[in-house]
Amino acid sequence: MNQSFIDRLQQLEDKHLIRNIKEITFEDNGYVKYRGKRMLNLSGNDYLGLAADNVLQSNFLASLNNIGLTTSSSRLLTGNTNIHQELEHKIGASYHKKALLYNSGYHCNMGTLAALSTKKDLIISDKLVHASIIDGIKLSDAKHLRFRHNDLNHLEKLLTLNRAQYDQCYIVLESVYSMNGDCTP
Repeated sequence: MNQSFIDRLQQLEDKHLIRNIKEITFEDNGYVKYRGKRMLNLSGNDYLGLAADNVLQSNFLASLNNIGLTTSSSRLLTGNTNIHQELEHKIGASYHKKALLYNSGYHCNMGTLAALSTKKDLIISDKLVHASIIDGIKLSDAKHLRFRHNDLNHLEKLLTLNRAQYDQCYIVLESVYSMNGDCTP
């Protein structure tokens, strides 16, 4: 291993900045067990409390009927299954629009702006949008500007100064900012 890499790791360890993955087990109602203690999980994304719902898990597994849990690759490579199409159809029907499933919110954030925008477009994002959105913006060819967090006057100024130069303009923000819990005005 490269000595500079080893030295850098040692510096991080000396400052107690090395992160370790903690082993937890899910319990009910948003609780987890960590080192034998039952704790309320306030750092996860299980907003609806479904991760440890045994009834939901049992019903899901019973409904599979040998269809498999995955196509084992991207749907573009290995194809689509009827369960993917059925779920997209049901979601779309609920909202009266077409639906497209992504593997995760991260993948959706990475892919959507990169797929929709071109180098003739402008993306203006709130300073505190999630890192996965920033990753997606970086993958795009669009010009990117950031406005101060929740500062709509700053956003308006950036729009006034820049909008006419681009074909499309995408304004990117979040309804609830997960890191600090505030909302977009």
